[in-house]
Amino acid sequence: MRLALGATISVERFELAMPNGTGLLHVIARLGIASLAFVVFADGGVTLVRAYKDAALIEISADGRLMLARRDARKITDCPDRRPYCSADVLEVFETATGKSAGQLVSRGGFNFGLARFFHDHTVVVVEQDWKSSPVRIEWEPASGHRSEASLAVPKDGGLICALNDTSFLAGVADRSVSPWLYRLAVVTAEGVERLQQPDLPFVRNGVPVSSALARDCGARLLNDSYLVEGDTTNASLYWVSLHPEVQARPCHVFESEKIRNFALSPDGSIIAVATDAVESASEVGKLHPEHPLWLTVLDSGGCSVLRKFQLEFPEKQKLRSPPLGSYQYYDNSHFGAQFPATMTVSPDKTKVALAYGVYRSPSGYAYFGLYSLADGHRLATIDGDVLHKWLWSGFLNDEIRAPSAPIHGALRFSADSRTLFGSSQNLRQWDLSRLK
Repeated sequence: MRLALGATISVERFELAMPNGTGLLHVIARLGIASLAFVVFADGGVTLVRAYKDAALIEISADGRLMLARRDARKITDCPDRRPYCSADVLEVFETATGKSAGQLVSRGGFNFGLARFFHDHTVVVVEQDWKSSPVRIEWEPASGHRSEASLAVPKDGGLICALNDTSFLAGVADRSVSPWLYRLAVVTAEGVERLQQPDLPFVRNGVPVSSALARDCGARLLNDSYLVEGDTTNASLYWVSLHPEVQARPCHVFESEKIRNFALSPDGSIIAVATDAVESASEVGKLHPEHPLWLTVLDSGGCSVLRKFQLEFPEKQKLRSPPLGSYQYYDNSHFGAQFPATMTVSPDKTKVALAYGVYRSPSGYAYFGLYSLADGHRLATIDGDVLHKWLWSGFLNDEIRAPSAPIHGALRFSADSRTLFGSSQNLRQWDLSRLK
C-alpha cells in the first residue's frame, strides 16, 4: 500500500478485517482532510473508490459531475443570541470524478439547512430556517460562490417537505379541525399557497409524524407534476397527488395485508420499487416473533400494474438469546424495523436496486447496503457500512447501553451510467460496480 501526494492510497489487494475500511477512515481523520481516494477490491466485484469523512449524501447532479452533501455541523462564535458559541449547518459540493471540493455553504449561527437540491445542473437551492423565524430560500452557485435569498411564506401549522423546482415547494399543513388530525398538502410559491387534492394523510402514523416520511428522499418520489404518497386506508395504498390544485389524486396500487416500508421511483420515472412486509396478525401483536420477509414489488408508474414481485434475501440470520443475568429473551442479529430499509434507490438502467438497512447485533447497530437484481431479485452484493458501537459504559457516557439504530444518514444514489453507487453511513462512500456480476 502506497501513500502518495494528494492523499490518494493505491491498494492492489487489501482484505478488510473491519467493516468497510473503518481503519482507513481513521487515516482520513488523522490527516485532517475531507476525503480520501483509494481502491479496495471486495468480494462480489464491488470496489470502494473514495470516502468522505462525516458527510451525508443529498443528491447527485443531473449530469453526474457534482455531488451535494451535508457535513457535520460547525461550531462558530458569530451567534446572534446564543453566545459564546452555536452550531451552523454546512453543505459541500464535490466533484464526483476527483473527490475535490467545489464549494461550501455555511448557514448563519443557529440556523439549519433543509430541502437542498440541484437545479439547472449545478445550482443548489436550499431553505435556511431556525425555530422562530420564517424560512429563507437560498440559491447558491458553488463555482462562483454567488448566492441570492428570498423569504418564503409558510402557512400556520405548516412545514416545507420538498423543493419542487427553484421557486416552488411542497408543504404540509396540520388540519386541526378533525380528530385525529390530518395532514394536508399544498404548494408554496412567491405568489402564495395553493391546497392540493389528496387522499387522507394522518398527521401521525405508527408514532412518527407523516411529514418526516413525506420529506424523506423526496427527489425519488417526484415525477413531473405529481408526487407519490402513501394514503391512510385500511390496506396500504400508494397515490399520485397532482401538484395542480384542480386535479384530483389518482390511486396507484393497493397492497392487501402488507405494510409499505419504503418506495422509490427509477430516475426516468418509468417504474416504482416498493418494499413491503406482512401485517402482523392479531396473535402476533405485542409478542416476540421473527420478522416477516421483505418483498419487493416493481410497478409500472403509468398504469401502476405489477411487473414483478419477489422476496428479498438477507444474509443476517436472527438468533433468540437471553442476557447472562436476565430472564427475558430477545432476537439478536435482527433488522431495525424503522430502517428496513432506511432508504432505497433504482439504477438508471433499471437492472439493480440498492437498499440501506440497519442490523442490531447486541449491543451495537451495524449499517449495510444490499444490492439486488431487478430481473429476479437475487442478491448481487452486500456492502458494509459503519457501526454505532455501544458498550456497558455507554450508559454512563450517554445514558444508552444499546444502539437504537444503525448509523445511516442521507440518500442512496447510482451514477447516471449505473456503474457507481453513492451511500452514506457515518461517512459517505463511493463504490465502483463495474466488476459486479
